[in-house]
Amino acid sequence: LKITSRTFRFFLMLFIFEALLGIVFLMVMASLGSNYSSYYQTASGFYSDLVSLFPVIGISELVMIALIMPGMTASSITGERENQTFEILLTTAVTPWKIIVGKVESAVLHIMLFVVGSIPLLSLAFIVGGMSWSKLFSYLILTLVFCIFAASVGIFASSVCKKTKTAIVLSTVIYFAIFLMSFLPLWICELFESSAKPFFSLLILLFNPVVLFIEFFLKACGGDLSLIEDLGNGSSLITNMTSGPLWIICSAVAILLLAFFFMALAKDKINPLRR
Repeated sequence: LKITSRTFRFFLMLFIFEALLGIVFLMVMASLGSNYSSYYQTASGFYSDLVSLFPVIGISELVMIALIMPGMTASSITGERENQTFEILLTTAVTPWKIIVGKVESAVLHIMLFVVGSIPLLSLAFIVGGMSWSKLFSYLILTLVFCIFAASVGIFASSVCKKTKTAIVLSTVIYFAIFLMSFLPLWICELFESSAKPFFSLLILLFNPVVLFIEFFLKACGGDLSLIEDLGNGSSLITNMTSGPLWIICSAVAILLLAFFFMALAKDKINPLRR
């Protein structure tokens, strides 16, 4: 981490990451300013609308993380193999589990440095938008969970594939499979025109990071709005889970468990004594 943080490539990636967020920030500010034609309209409504900066910048940041993370972790094991250093690494006292965890930790810490750099842009919605600071820290924690999940998927693909390009493609396929297949039970219910959604079909959405952040931003900016409650058609059990932060906490834990599952698969794949 110390060596990488001193390289020009790291500073270039950090600059590009923050510059893209800055462009999104300026676009949102320009669109908000165009909605108010007079000073009195601006004074009464402009500052309250700054709350919209939080989900827009937050979602833009998550999209960039999802695009960057496969390139950082998908080459972790395949790069060792291509450089012919992987066999030497296995002869050291470092266990396969520590190798996987170390690769994931390195990628997550690098990305979180980028996320910390974006806090000044995100904080404007809290300073003048009237939001509580707990929402910002909750977002940082959930972003850390998403980074661990994305890194685990990339490290699993890297342990399975021989080439880095193939690992990047496989990790992207796994992303979309998890994001889309979790909605499959709901789609089946809609296909058969079933008005009552089974609880399991909604419970599997706990493993979907997209649903997690949609629910979080709706709770942070919309108060009582809930995507899961709308999908559940007024189910009392779903309403109880989404009335507070229970769904968000359970979803974060489920995604972490899924991440450790991918890391365990990667550990078994690179373990030379698995047979």
